[in-house]
Amino acid sequence: MAGCLAERYAEVLKNDLPEADGIFGNGNLSLLPQLIDSMFPQDSLAGKNSEKILIPPQIGICGGERPKILNFPRSAYIKITEGCNNNCSFCAIPLIRGHLRSRPIEQIILEIKEFIEKGIYEFNLVGQDLGVYGMEGKRTLAVCDSNEKSPLALLLEAIKELKGRFVVRLLYIHP
Repeated sequence: MAGCLAERYAEVLKNDLPEADGIFGNGNLSLLPQLIDSMFPQDSLAGKNSEKILIPPQIGICGGERPKILNFPRSAYIKITEGCNNNCSFCAIPLIRGHLRSRPIEQIILEIKEFIEKGIYEFNLVGQDLGVYGMEGKRTLAVCDSNEKSPLALLLEAIKELKGRFVVRLLYIHP
């Protein structure tokens, strides 16, 4: 079991769902193989690890090298933000994923370039709220009232400059 629910209620789920082989948070997806290896060791004499919970801390944003893409062929999800500062009364995202953190434009562009070279043509930019990408510590209205371009606009301009034939989708923009 993985994701936000597993992140927030790991200890409860461990007791209430003993049939779950493992419980994995969403702080660092690159650690998932570590949990799987501990649950299903290659050496059958080693036995299963009794600890079946791995909840990596919510630091930074998971991105970078992905040897295997687990979605539609020639399509990739690019995480550009993590967390949220809105603190809406109905939402637990800040409790689970922490405060807003954005990846640098250069890092995102590098990831997209590598995917273009591998033949991927559809890029889905994702985060809890893309509209505030790069706005850590800034008042959103102050940017809207000025002639300054938002960080999201700057990112999209940088993506537009990339060579190749591809499409970009923006997922989860809140007004």
